[in-house]
This record gives sequence, structure tokens and C-alpha cells, in this order.
Amino acid sequence: MKIIDTAISDVKIIEPAVFGDERGFFYESFNQAKFEAAIGYSVDFVQDNHSRSVKGVLRGLHYQLPPHAQAKLVRCVVGEVFDVAVDIRRSSPTYGKSVGVHLSAENKRQLWIPEGFAHGFLTLSDSAEFLYKTTNYYAPTHDRCIFWADDTLAINWPLIDVDCQLSDKDKNAKPFKTRATNIINSELIGDCSPYIKSELSRLLNNGSLVTGRTAYPGGYMAFPSMNKNEVFLYFPDFQMKDFPHRQYREIDILQTDYTNSSVKLGVPA
Repeated sequence: MKIIDTAISDVKIIEPAVFGDERGFFYESFNQAKFEAAIGYSVDFVQDNHSRSVKGVLRGLHYQLPPHAQAKLVRCVVGEVFDVAVDIRRSSPTYGKSVGVHLSAENKRQLWIPEGFAHGFLTLSDSAEFLYKTTNYYAPTHDRCIFWADDTLAINWPLIDVDCQLSDKDKNAKPFKTRATNIINSELIGDCSPYIKSELSRLLNNGSLVTGRTAYPGGYMAFPSMNKNEVFLYFPDFQMKDFPHRQYREIDILQTDYTNSSVKLGVPA
């Protein structure tokens, strides 16, 4: 097994040792001990997926939110695809950068994509069968998608002689710049009431996304946005204030009313 580094150090190309003669070929497609030695840490795969796509089908860019984030080991066993991994880890020096690799039945390459990456592929051959090993189960409530042709990401997809085919979900995916984050900072919620803490945790567990930068005594908080709207959170005991966008991403929980009417969260039009 040969490990090939990519432009993003955590994403690896894996080439198996193939033994072939006039009868055909044999290779070890996965070996847990060798794989973990190659990437440097332990990995537990829990689900295998198998898809078939015709030429021009583009799937992605998909990822799942914590605590259901997935790492993937992918390969193409019939035909050829162009496979892409996008770094969506906010603290990463390669945040927003991508790696694109040709995977095919002929080259037998695999791509290791850790947690914190969005993933997608374009089918280049008349048909392709694609296999995924994942480290977490599919969780529809935590499933998210970034638009495949996002201008900020500027992925260099190969040109093909047919139109791209996308699912409705992928057609309606969010641009990268408005992708919400899933960080709840302990510093942020440290001064909140137990009720607000529990509500923020509940929203995150339900697949909603929360981020922010300021906590005031009494539980007053403001959540900045990247899209030039101002996201606000207020309590009746305080004069409502709003804050201009800074370095944080847009929030998913919009126009939410809490049952005790003590707080409203939303984005002004």
C-alpha cells in the first residue's frame, strides 16, 4: 500500500499493491492495521455505501454536523469519477481549499477524507460505481450541502460533453460563504441562564447551528452574521442591540420563538 500526500496534508491518496497476471488481478482493498499506521490514528468504520451514477451525475458537496460528522474512505470500482474534498474546518490553514483526484476502476486509487471536509464527485465515464466507508452513520437531521459550483471555492471540475445532473438537494445547496457553523463556545454561554444553555444545547442536538461572540451579564447575547444582515438575540429586560457582521458564519436557527417568550432569535430582513 502506497500513501500519497495531497495539497491538504490530512487528505491522503491510497494506492494498493496490485498483483496481476493473465488470469486477472488481486489486491487488498482495506487493511485496518496498515491503514491506521498510514494516517497515524485509530479509525472505526461503521457503514459501507455503494452508489451507481451515469455520466454527468454530480453528487455533493456533502457533510454532516457533529456529533454525527463522518470521515470517509472512498473508491471507484466501475468507471471513473473526479472526487473532491473541501476543507471546512474554520481553524485550518487550508480552510476553503479543496483537493480533486481522479478515482477509477483502472487506477484503483482510494481517497481518505477526514471529518471536517465536504465531499462530492462528478461521474466522467458512461457509468460509475462508487464505494464509501464511513466512520459514522447517516444522520438526515445533521446532513448539510454546499453548492458544487460555489465561486468562493472555485473548484476546477473537469469539462465533460454532457450536462451535469444534480439532485434537488444539491441544486438548492447553500453557498460556502453562508454555511453555518456548529460551534457553541463555552465562553459564550458561560454567563447564560441554565434555561438558555439548555435551549442552545437542544437546538444543536436537533441539527440547528449556533455561534456567536458576546455574552453579557444577565444572559444578553448578540450573534454576528457573515451575510451583512445582523443577527440578534434579546431579552425583554434589556434594550435590544444589534451588531454588525464580523468573522462568524450565518446562523441556521432563524425566526425562533421560545416557549416562555423570554427570547426571540432572528435575522432582520
